[in-house]
Amino acid sequence: MSQTLEDTGHEGLLVDKHVEYVKSLDKKHDEIEYWMTEHLRVSGVYWGAVAVHLLGRSDALDRDGIVDYILSCQNDDGGFGGHVGHDSHILYTMSAVQLLVMYDALDKVDSGKVVGYVVGLQDKATGEISGD
Repeated sequence: MSQTLEDTGHEGLLVDKHVEYVKSLDKKHDEIEYWMTEHLRVSGVYWGAVAVHLLGRSDALDRDGIVDYILSCQNDDGGFGGHVGHDSHILYTMSAVQLLVMYDALDKVDSGKVVGYVVGLQDKATGEISGD
């Protein structure tokens, strides 16, 4: 059963301010830090979505915009890059899949391609999986 902050006795937390902060992170296009961290964007979206979910405000972010963005980060190899046009990596692939699950949109991706990407990262001799 999911609890809200009020259920746990944290009614003093300024939820709206926290949600607005998370939402503001994608609006800093005029700051160099925004562009210097574009390779981390998928992970940032994931952590922002988790934060607003934990604050009980899952509806605060643009679901369709997030799903469309995540899908645009998928590469031909089946994996996901940290941003559009970036090479696939298992960490961004994991965050992308988690976001698609959170937003009930896993059916929008070819899961066979994603599995193929992950399986392709496995060393057949040792069983280890590399990041990219």
